[in-house]
Amino acid sequence: MTSQNVGVKAFVSSIVFCALSMVSLAQETPEQEASPKTIYVGLIGGLNSANARFVATRTFSTTGEPTISSSGVANSDNIYTPFITIFVDWLPHTQAEDYSKDLSYRIGLNYSQNGFTIDESSTTTNYSVNQLNLNLQAKYNVSGSDFAVLAGVYAGYIIDATFELESDILGDESENTTNDYELFDFGLVLGAEYVFKNNLMISLQYYYGLGDILKAEQETVDNYFGVQTREKIEADQFTRSLQIGVGYRF
Repeated sequence: MTSQNVGVKAFVSSIVFCALSMVSLAQETPEQEASPKTIYVGLIGGLNSANARFVATRTFSTTGEPTISSSGVANSDNIYTPFITIFVDWLPHTQAEDYSKDLSYRIGLNYSQNGFTIDESSTTTNYSVNQLNLNLQAKYNVSGSDFAVLAGVYAGYIIDATFELESDILGDESENTTNDYELFDFGLVLGAEYVFKNNLMISLQYYYGLGDILKAEQETVDNYFGVQTREKIEADQFTRSLQIGVGYRF
């Protein structure tokens, strides 16, 4: 068993433990029911529209000649996959009498598949990354209403990654590319939501990755008649994800 598989199992076990803890927090004793509620647990699911900022840099050098460098951002398309989030909202005791009052705090666990796709004339290339995110956010109900905005940070764990090629000329192929990626991701997460009187809710969240999750780097060195040429290609990938969903607050 690889160390990465051990890490995945440990992380998933932590997720399950946190989820069970969240459910137990939602269950109140008779004494707690008599006092204002300060903990709310919820579940959200929906559509994840993911892309990535993918930047490739090529550096070419020859002995005795100036180094030539070029960089470009890939023209990629979104991928569309489902997501699920379980969360806990905590209200300070001073606000517990009214859930819609001003500021509260949220911790959430999110599973989604991120990545991007590149379409060319006869070839489609798909890059997908399965990821678990831990979100920490502040939530502000606008003017004491049921509409709220959220802002905070996330820490992500990359479970696995896949490269898929669909080509009319070369045929189809798939490859596990987990080793080409870092184990962890981090960034900002912003959102908005509306909670109805029956505790149903609609949610919008945007993940803006700040960490380069791709480790890919390739360097080629050649010698022609005593003249050395060196070509180095580096690539950076940053998470970009928009999630639209519906949920329920217990």
